[in-house]
Amino acid sequence: MSTLTHDNRKTASENWSKTWGMAYWLDVWLYKEYSIGSLKYRVGQVIQRHTKYNLKKYYLADKEITEKEFFEKVNTIEYKPKNRVIYTQPKPKYQQLSLFDEEAC
Repeated sequence: MSTLTHDNRKTASENWSKTWGMAYWLDVWLYKEYSIGSLKYRVGQVIQRHTKYNLKKYYLADKEITEKEFFEKVNTIEYKPKNRVIYTQPKPKYQQLSLFDEEAC
């Protein structure tokens, strides 16, 4: 449902290599940002010199909101697939022959 809008991993890893993980936690947060309309969430790892932990942040129009508020808003969005896939049965390459001719029986 969501689309990847920003990938911060390269910038954060460069910041980590310059500071050896002694930088401010926001500078070494390797995250991916996904968006659904005006809703955004960032998920990734904060890697500092002696610690590493996962972190998720939720936003509504660039204002940080709680996880509960985020999922309440997401549950109001109706999912509509962009491209509808219609599956058709492929035609067989070979025709199945019967052992007995129906007219002879």
